[in-house]
Amino acid sequence: MTPGRTLDVGPGPGRFTRLVSGPTDRIAVLELSRAMLTHLRENERESRPELDLVQADAVDPPFRPGSFHRVGLLGNVLGFAEEDAPRLLTGAARLVGAGGSILVEFVSGPGERSRYLHRLPTGAVARLLAAPLRAIEPRVVREGFDTVRPERARESRFRRFPTSEVEALLRSEGFVVRETLAVAPCLGNDPSKLTEVRNSPAAWERLLELEESIGGRPERRGSAAALLIAAARAERGPAAAPMRMVK
Repeated sequence: MTPGRTLDVGPGPGRFTRLVSGPTDRIAVLELSRAMLTHLRENERESRPELDLVQADAVDPPFRPGSFHRVGLLGNVLGFAEEDAPRLLTGAARLVGAGGSILVEFVSGPGERSRYLHRLPTGAVARLLAAPLRAIEPRVVREGFDTVRPERARESRFRRFPTSEVEALLRSEGFVVRETLAVAPCLGNDPSKLTEVRNSPAAWERLLELEESIGGRPERRGSAAALLIAAARAERGPAAAPMRMVK
């Protein structure tokens, strides 16, 4: 394994490529689509000229086991892989060397949002987030959360995975799960409120704190629109057979 070497699996247009790596990491991108690789090459030519672009199927990655310090599967790569998801995740996990880490994003539920923040006027949410986290979070938890039902067309695009299945597969490959986080459980995808909050750096920072604190609660995982699992390579034992993921 090369220290500081990162692999971004199935990045599409590369929305998360910079986020999965350190500032001095050598980054490799594994993507099936030639068009997406061309897009990445043009966008990252100046900022990341050392970007290694590899066109191949992530289910059968063309790298030696243990080649990378970090591996990221973001943007619901697992969901789009459908029945190949267990093989894809197992293959990616085996590319992580000793002391390395893997970050996986996937869809678990339909998504949810805070009843308290949703019922407040848009401007009031940004003002509220000037308060300390300890003053906001108890109210959010007390009023609870509503499930957000996605459009039927979007519903059919992804395969969902129970958190326990993904965590178990990573453990079977010798990883220790460090953190499991529900993504954006408070505001969800509310464009007007998100725009208003983002216009205030202080409010945006507080919202990120709130989302992370709420998202770390185990009870938020079942309905989350997206989940992030961060896991680290433990002492490696014999490779286990891929586990079955259920819908």
